[in-house]
Amino acid sequence: MSCSLCAGKGYIRKEIDGYDTVIPCNCSQKTKLTELFWKAGIPTRYWDQTLQSASPLSANPFEIPFKYRKWALSDPSEDRRKPFKPWDGTPKKKDQKTFHSQFHALKKCRDLLQCYMDHFLEDKVLEEVSGMLIMGTVGIGKTHLLCALLGDLIYAGITDVYFTEMTDLMKKLHFSYNKQAHTTEEEVLGPLVSAKVLVLDDLGSFSSANQQWILNTLGYILNKRYSFNKPTLISTNYFDSPDQGDTTLTDCLGTRLRSRLRETCPEIIMKGYDFREYGPK
Repeated sequence: MSCSLCAGKGYIRKEIDGYDTVIPCNCSQKTKLTELFWKAGIPTRYWDQTLQSASPLSANPFEIPFKYRKWALSDPSEDRRKPFKPWDGTPKKKDQKTFHSQFHALKKCRDLLQCYMDHFLEDKVLEEVSGMLIMGTVGIGKTHLLCALLGDLIYAGITDVYFTEMTDLMKKLHFSYNKQAHTTEEEVLGPLVSAKVLVLDDLGSFSSANQQWILNTLGYILNKRYSFNKPTLISTNYFDSPDQGDTTLTDCLGTRLRSRLRETCPEIIMKGYDFREYGPK
């Protein structure tokens, strides 16, 4: 069945400032956005999430600045995505630590979103330290925030972004070495190296078997992106201090890689309740 607005043409006519203007129909915009989200590897459960919140009742209202709207792939008035809301616990189990932790991380993600739009849409110089490493307990919202940031970039017209979860990446690489595989190692790693903004989710979630090969691969990705000053956003359940867990991030990555991340990805610490356990069901 064709679209009731454009009859399958993909565009409609709309009067803007007194002029009869041809604009993309919402149906073609949604199709294009769907394709871009698939290509970026963003999990479908986060496609309707955003860092934006126009409500004056929000703890920290934020909208993509008007000057960037000309690049937007969707009419802001038609945007029905759900804003990320810092969570303070249940009525019976309040926790301001969780709220302030998420609020701080949300603000940092919004700052980076602004920074990336300035760079990729207006060619402003990107600071050398333009990435981020979110170190946090499970279920605190790390992946949610990073996926919402990538989604906002796509909606803003910055489409060459990429998301990958570390375990999934390792499986794809292992499979690429199979003689019957239709994908090569170069094709797997290519998007991670070339993306304007890359998210590496769940860093450290790999087995000790073949660990050196994994670290070499990770080092290759990070060094390539470092050489071309491309932002990398990372999440991990591991911390630096031994008293926060039996295994530290340095134990997982080694001293050299941990040092590289300190240079390019400043840390954000997130602590609090596991939303998957205590949040609304």
